[in-house]
Amino acid sequence: MTKVSKIHADGSSLNYEGMNTIKLKSQTEVHKGALSDPDAPPLTNKDLDGFKRVNPRVKNK
Repeated sequence: MTKVSKIHADGSSLNYEGMNTIKLKSQTEVHKGALSDPDAPPLTNKDLDGFKRVNPRVKNK
């Protein structure tokens, strides 16, 4: 049987309590974080207009 151990990015071990802890965020905090992410800016209406529908049975506007 293989032993699996988990570690933090800094190399310190992750204790049992840390593996089961989930930090809950409000919708406002999640939205604010998403808007401030430089790697994934929110799509604009111009960006959305460039997409094509995947389902061919649905008529385009």
